[in-house]
Amino acid sequence: MTQPRGFPSWEELYKQDVIEKLPWYWPELDPDLSAALARHGLVSGHVLDQGKGPGTQAIALAERGFTATASDLSDAAIAYAERRAKERGVSVDFVQDDVLASRLKGPFDAVFDRGCFHVLAPGQRAGYVETMHRLL
Repeated sequence: MTQPRGFPSWEELYKQDVIEKLPWYWPELDPDLSAALARHGLVSGHVLDQGKGPGTQAIALAERGFTATASDLSDAAIAYAERRAKERGVSVDFVQDDVLASRLKGPFDAVFDRGCFHVLAPGQRAGYVETMHRLL
């Protein structure tokens, strides 16, 4: 996938930057995700963390008993998240994947995306929506 205008190479970013200082790094379960889970009464199920970056949300979901799959374009981001999951003692299925040519298989009960859709060029967003529809 080509890098969107103004965005860095995700692979280089996750190889070189201090991940915990990235603006989208959230160490615990995102409050919006927590609220959505409560609102919909979801306490278990198979959740996809799309464009998972550092993997913190998939890890937090796994800690709460969800079956978590987390995909990202960057192998370096996957490697970081795998180390974090191991440190926390949880199992998450981390997958290197391009959402616009996804090899993921569903169905998932829910998808969480805190950092993927909005970085896609407008012309790529319909492909994203088609992928999410197929996976749900």
